[in-house]
Amino acid sequence: MTKRFIVAAGLLLTALAAIAQQPSPPSCAASEAHQFDFWIGRWTVTQNGKLAGHSHIERILGGCALLENWSSASGGAGKSLNFFDSGDGAWHQTVFSKTSNPNKTRMVDVEVDCTSPT
Repeated sequence: MTKRFIVAAGLLLTALAAIAQQPSPPSCAASEAHQFDFWIGRWTVTQNGKLAGHSHIERILGGCALLENWSSASGGAGKSLNFFDSGDGAWHQTVFSKTSNPNKTRMVDVEVDCTSPT
């Protein structure tokens, strides 16, 4: 019985050591992770002066990502998941809709023209 206890205690200590060595989850506190905070809110989107649709942007997953809820003026809808990857130093966006395959983009030198949210 003593040998079993020693083996069990050894396995437990090995498992605890492995858990302690795992990297901590990424921090979303970095300033880069908040570069698109201005986008949060409800927006009316126009293109060439005509209504293109409406967009509702919200912070999700403890502030680590932005979720865009899009509805177009023509009745279409979609969502995008946006996040900053500290590994490559860039923002990434994946767009989903029922009429197209997911579109993944690494955002570099993004230009956004915004007016006040609705």
